[in-house]
Amino acid sequence: MKLCSYVITVDTGLAPNPFHGFCTNALCTPSHMNARLHPGDWLIGNSSKADGNRLVYAMRIAEVLDMDVYFRDPRFQAKKPNLLGAPEEQCGDNFYYREGGEWKRLPSRFHNEPEAFVKDVGKNRAGRPVFVAEIFYYFGDKRVPIPDEFRAVIRRVQGIQYTEGQLAEDFVSWLELNYEPGVIGRPQNLRDSSADQGRLITNYPSVGSTAGTSCGSKRPSSEPRLRRSGGCR
Repeated sequence: MKLCSYVITVDTGLAPNPFHGFCTNALCTPSHMNARLHPGDWLIGNSSKADGNRLVYAMRIAEVLDMDVYFRDPRFQAKKPNLLGAPEEQCGDNFYYREGGEWKRLPSRFHNEPEAFVKDVGKNRAGRPVFVAEIFYYFGDKRVPIPDEFRAVIRRVQGIQYTEGQLAEDFVSWLELNYEPGVIGRPQNLRDSSADQGRLITNYPSVGSTAGTSCGSKRPSSEPRLRRSGGCR
């Protein structure tokens, strides 16, 4: 068993998405980096140094799915975005699928940028892994301090890191002994986007139309492009 950790600075409910009975991570750093995780491994997200490197969530991997398989699986239909639904429905992460061999996406205000589309499915268009958990601890805006003895599992910069052995086992034991699994808090940056305007991307962008982006971004395409730093990229 191993832990994979990374930094979360923007927690919109998209990645991870803790709603509808499963915690899923399909559209952020671990997926973008094709994290080497298998059933039984753990994926954890800690906040930034400015926020005390607190634990935002931890999920025990039950399955690793292809994005198109995830899209079509009947268990995850509630995770498809509903633009006019409650904020928990708007931030659904299940919107990439293949049609005629090409990647397409359902309309969503999240990652609604050409560069985000490319990053989410990969420049080689192979798709990214979707990590699924039934056992998870989602703290969100009730994020908790990580005890000093487990400071080594904290990721402090962009990217991912792995922790294995006794330290990983002890971290999971601490988590299971002190908290009940499930949705404990709300996404800290969850908001209602139903009134947002602008073009919604549905097709893979043409070559040369992309640049960098951050996870959870959902500005209308008519708004000016802003420079971002940090976070889930």
